[in-house]
Amino acid sequence: MDVVIVQFFSKKTNFSIIELAVSGDKKINKVIINKLNHYKGSKREKSFSVIINNSLDKQISSKDSRGNPKTFKINVISKIKVKNSKGEINETIFSKSINYDNKSNKFDLKNMKMKLLKILEIKFLKK
Repeated sequence: MDVVIVQFFSKKTNFSIIELAVSGDKKINKVIINKLNHYKGSKREKSFSVIINNSLDKQISSKDSRGNPKTFKINVISKIKVKNSKGEINETIFSKSINYDNKSNKFDLKNMKMKLLKILEIKFLKK
């Protein structure tokens, strides 16, 4: 998966980010900051200020007959505001979700959740 991200962000661009502010889920923010820092500081034709607010919501999608969680749903929402050098603001909201089954081994469940979050992060970054 990391290869896809590197290839996506190694494309030549004609813009730079002069200001980057993120809030919300720390894990998602860390990935976004690491990828967008590539565009900070360099002088390009176009420059933007970017404000991103992320939220992560984990819900129980279904339960078994005893009331125990059977499936979960992770929903990631990012609200992105981009301000250009003319002061014009463009606001976009991205939302992605994914369902996954519960595991009896909680370590495996946590690992699966982390893998699914990485997949969601890649889908966001490609947008």
